Amino acid sequence: MSFAETEAQVMLADMTGRLLAAENEFEARRQRLAGSTPQRLALWPQLAEQGILGAAFGEEVGGFGGTMRDLAVLMEVIGARLVVEPVLANAICGRILAAAGDLDQLAALIAGERILALATTEGFDPFALPATHAVAEGEGFRLTGTKQAVRHADLAHGYVVSATLNGAAACFLVEAGSEGVTSEPFRLIDASSAATLTFQNTPARYLGGAAVLEDALLWAQLGLAAEAVGIFGALNAATFAYLGTRKQFGVPLASFQALQHRAADMFAAAEEARALAARAIRAVDQHSPARFAFVSAVKALTDSAGHRIGHEAVQMHGGMGVSDELNVSHYMRRLAAIRAEFGSADLHRTRFATISEDTPHVA
Repeated sequence: MSFAETEAQVMLADMTGRLLAAENEFEARRQRLAGSTPQRLALWPQLAEQGILGAAFGEEVGGFGGTMRDLAVLMEVIGARLVVEPVLANAICGRILAAAGDLDQLAALIAGERILALATTEGFDPFALPATHAVAEGEGFRLTGTKQAVRHADLAHGYVVSATLNGAAACFLVEAGSEGVTSEPFRLIDASSAATLTFQNTPARYLGGAAVLEDALLWAQLGLAAEAVGIFGALNAATFAYLGTRKQFGVPLASFQALQHRAADMFAAAEEARALAARAIRAVDQHSPARFAFVSAVKALTDSAGHRIGHEAVQMHGGMGVSDELNVSHYMRRLAAIRAEFGSADLHRTRFATISEDTPHVA
């Protein structure tokens, strides 16, 4: 199954899947990322050349998609194929550039010539008013503050940074290497990279206000959920195949009723997440007032499902399930990283329980 509904979306999923099957085969990927200088942009030229980076944008700005469903179709394949390249970050930052009318930089993103990282994380609540603050200076702005675990920051040419301006949240563009920027890069659990970014009176360009930031967070969370759904499908397929071939006491593991029940629970959890994600995608594309509640529900559900499916897959593969040589451990680690992004399941459950149409989505 796929989130695709149109012929173009089916073609996008098929084309991306074929490309990644050929270029991101698991063992080749593992070797690229295991060295002292990991190759985290190995697929970037091909993704750009095939036009895949334009899926999140409409034809009027140089893309070929532009809906949340288009991005979800792409992210599901990205998850299933364990892609570490900054596809989602570029899509979200590109939407912010499009809202700001910066079509030249957006074209560079779609062409793969430029990479931007989304720098919004400061604590556990992605919706809190940013502690990073901005002040006007001449025709521009200056930022001061710190952003934690900015995914892909060490690969980026610039950062889209959230900050508080005159008591309200806003988005700003900061070039990598600008005055006052300090970057402390590190490796993440899922073999991708991130950095802690510190801004000290750093020059920045205004991109948009709270509404733009709200939209970015919405799309980012749902993009991660679609990626998680892709991982669920891959983990379930691998686990069910293993149960059918691995024997114990002379019979396949799949013949044991207890394991059948656990496998059925994994399948049910994946389908539940897919169904709710599809509902949220529709709400976002229709600009429904309920879209923020739906996305929080999806984030909470996929985080819980990811914990269950990831750990069950490892358990049912036995000791080899945690080995670096088996893709199951890599999927589980990526799910753990997703759970750490844009708020915990508990935070989103609380938001879902209290949110209303009048609730400000960035405090």
